[in-house]
Amino acid sequence: MIKNKTIIKKTLSDMTLEEKVGQVFQVGFNGIEVTPGIKEMVEDYHVGGIIYFRRNIRSLQQVSGLSRELQRLSASRRPGLPLMISTDQ
Repeated sequence: MIKNKTIIKKTLSDMTLEEKVGQVFQVGFNGIEVTPGIKEMVEDYHVGGIIYFRRNIRSLQQVSGLSRELQRLSASRRPGLPLMISTDQ
């Protein structure tokens, strides 16, 4: 538990204000694959979450691939945190 708190504190202290603000946003988008707009949200605005709607889902394989690609984008940029992915049901 103490080790986790130390990691969390270090992660937060290393983040810019812009990165911290981005983490509180959860955004949706149109399409079934990564669009330029959602790529920009993840890479440049550091959003912390994505919400899928019916318009984003065609099959299990497609949404799995979409989620992998979005997580890859998030991990490759500062602060490198995983996205919280949710669905509207």
